[in-house]
Amino acid sequence: MNADRPLHRRPGRRRRQRGFTLLEVMIALAVASLGLMAVYRSTIQSAANTSALREQTLAHWVAMNQITELRVSGEWPDVGSENGDAEFADTEYRWEYEVSETDVEALRRVDLTVAYAGEPDRVLASVSGFIGRPQQSTAPPRPWQGTTGDGNGPEDGQRDGPAVWEGEQ
Repeated sequence: MNADRPLHRRPGRRRRQRGFTLLEVMIALAVASLGLMAVYRSTIQSAANTSALREQTLAHWVAMNQITELRVSGEWPDVGSENGDAEFADTEYRWEYEVSETDVEALRRVDLTVAYAGEPDRVLASVSGFIGRPQQSTAPPRPWQGTTGDGNGPEDGQRDGPAVWEGEQ
């Protein structure tokens, strides 16, 4: 036996600890699990927000398409309501708009809402737009005088035959 080493311990003298106690490990696991739950909740919330933003963006595009169709139709919309269905991005939507008069005589306001076709009460997007009264013109349309790719055009002093309005000499 080694003489430098006592055979028994003296009371009150502790041996040097080399590991963690069970209590320390359990507290560390609890703190780590709380942190992981917060990260998980944040990830789920981010995914839900992304989905909601996608739904609203697509519905907004449907609304803008409907207002654009009204504008380019060349017709003066009657005051009142109208609704219809549209398919966009493999999804069925239900749109509804209300046309109202404004203080400007030649201008109408269009308030349009878009919802899922199966859930018409759940509005995804609301858009307002204005449509001006189409102008009535008796003059023929002004001819286009650009090139059609054959090299003849205004830049070389010649007009392009097919691109010029037939009634002009």
